[in-house]
Amino acid sequence: MSAEQRFCRHCGLELKSEVRFCNACGYPIPAQEGPTLTQMAAGAAPPRQAPDSPGPPPPSFLPPPAPPPVGPPPHPGSRPGYLIPLIVALAVLVVGGGSAGGVVLARHLSAHHPGTGNSPSPSAASSGPGAQGMDSEPGSPTTSPSPTAPPSPPGQVTIGGMTIDISAVNADPDATAVATTMAAYFGGINDQDYRGAWDTFTPAEQVSNGSYGSWAQSVSTSHDSQVTVQSIQDDGGGNLEANVDFQSQQAGQYGPNPGETCTNWALDYHLAATSGVTSGATPVSYLIDKVTPVGVGHTPC
Repeated sequence: MSAEQRFCRHCGLELKSEVRFCNACGYPIPAQEGPTLTQMAAGAAPPRQAPDSPGPPPPSFLPPPAPPPVGPPPHPGSRPGYLIPLIVALAVLVVGGGSAGGVVLARHLSAHHPGTGNSPSPSAASSGPGAQGMDSEPGSPTTSPSPTAPPSPPGQVTIGGMTIDISAVNADPDATAVATTMAAYFGGINDQDYRGAWDTFTPAEQVSNGSYGSWAQSVSTSHDSQVTVQSIQDDGGGNLEANVDFQSQQAGQYGPNPGETCTNWALDYHLAATSGVTSGATPVSYLIDKVTPVGVGHTPC
C-alpha cells in the first residue's frame, strides 16, 4: 500500500487518485485534497465538512421514488378490480337465466384464469369411457331378471259341471281329450242325462250293454264321484287305453254285490278315436269302445 494514498474527508473511504467524487458518500474530492496514509497513521482524523458549509449535494445513486397513486387509497377489504366484471356477469346470468350471461361469465373467467375455459365439466368427465358403472361396486355381479316359468298343467278339469282329476297324466297331450269323454259319461249319469251318457259308447259297446232302456235303469240310482285318470296309453292305431278310478253310490239292488250301496271301481276304458260326435252338448274326440276291470275291478267302500 502506498503511503501517499488518500482518503475521503467526509467518510474516510480510501480514494483512488483519479476520482473526483467519493464512491461511498459522493463527496467531491479536490485534486490535492484528502489525508494520506501517513497522516492517518499520525492520528490525524480526516476533516469532515461542516453541516452548513456550502457545497454541491452528493449525487444520488438510487432511482427516484414512484409517484403516489392517483385517487383515494383502496378501502381495506375492497375487492380486486377484476372481480367487479365477474359480479356483473353473475348478476346477468342469475337475472336473465339465458345463455348470454353464461357466455359473458365464461369469457371473463377464461380471461382472468387461463385454463378454466378448457377444463372439462363434471358431466363431460363422467360421460366418457370408463365412467359407466362408477356408482356400482367393482366386481359386483349383475342381476338379470329370472325367466318366467311356464304355468304348471292343471291337476283337474271341470267339464259340464263334472270334475275329473288328471294330476297323474296332466303332462300327456291326450289328457284333456280323455277327461272330456269321462266328464260326458259320468256327468250324464249324475245329471240323469242317460241318453247323453249312452252316446259316449261306440255302437259296438251299446250292443254289448243291451238295450238303452235296461242300461239306463241299471244306473238310474247311481251317483259317481272322485273320478281320477291314473294312466293313458296309446295303442299305436290312434286309440287309447285309459285306466280310471271312481266311486259310485247306488241303491242296494243295483250294486255289484247284493245290498252294496258304495263301491270303489278300477276300470280300464278302451277309447276309440272319433270326430264330429257330441255327447249331450259336449263334443268328444274319443268314444268308449270297451270296459274291462283292473284287478278285481271293484271293492265295497
